[in-house]
Amino acid sequence: PLTVWIQVVSGGSDVEPSPDLWTAAEGSGDWTYTWRSDTGEFPNGPYYVFVRSHDGCLYSELSGVSVRLENDLNAPPAVTITEPASAAFVSGSFRVSGTASDDVAVVAVEYRLNGQGPWLPVPAGATGGFSAWSFPLNGASVQPGGLTIAVRAFDGELYSEEATVGVTVVAGNDQQSDSGKEKGGTSSNWLLLAVIIAIVTVIVVLMLIMYHRRKGRKDENDVPEPGAKPPEVPPIPQAGQQAPETAVPMATPISSMGAGPTRLQGSAVPLDTPVQMDGGGGEVPSAG
Repeated sequence: PLTVWIQVVSGGSDVEPSPDLWTAAEGSGDWTYTWRSDTGEFPNGPYYVFVRSHDGCLYSELSGVSVRLENDLNAPPAVTITEPASAAFVSGSFRVSGTASDDVAVVAVEYRLNGQGPWLPVPAGATGGFSAWSFPLNGASVQPGGLTIAVRAFDGELYSEEATVGVTVVAGNDQQSDSGKEKGGTSSNWLLLAVIIAIVTVIVVLMLIMYHRRKGRKDENDVPEPGAKPPEVPPIPQAGQQAPETAVPMATPISSMGAGPTRLQGSAVPLDTPVQMDGGGGEVPSAG
């Protein structure tokens, strides 16, 4: 029986077929061939369709026809993950968020974990579409350790490339998610500040106690011991007793005393020594 072979080559009638890219058509006498030119694999432009038959021994002459492909091409959608951050630590319930876009419209966003199991639908966003999407994920439902979250978008014909993010799931309350870490970090800062203040307060109190103890010991040392001799005080002269035999006499005799101020100068001499006064007075008698 005859076999009909088909090959589609990009270009005009001057192109040559490849020896190993032939595809068998359906039927022999009346044959058909379906060329899936709407998959996005073939760009728009000219093509040449080669045809030949084979009777089991020999090939027929090549035949062909020029065609031009003008599809209304559909670009695949795109999807991104914005939360959680790559290498983040998560525990309990956390959210996975992102965006999706397409030249026409995104009709669905799906996700799966660790590359296993079926793709699960993501609910539409607040506007009813998928330009911004988000869904909750319970970290307690997966094994602790590394977790890969994959997301893809669909426009009704084509799927986007997968967007993935890797996180670490922490069991129980051993470690909080990143948002919890920030809150816990603030509490830790306040706790550290309170500890520092307490330590400084204790040091100040101890220094005050040591100061008062040393001051008390010094006051005790200043108290005289019982029976100790008090410091000597010069005796006060009694009535009729002679005062100490020193005084402040004149060193320079006074020659005159006028109506204005007079400056006196002198030196110490015994009180029983007469002092000569040139100002017209007599001798100053001694204390005796």
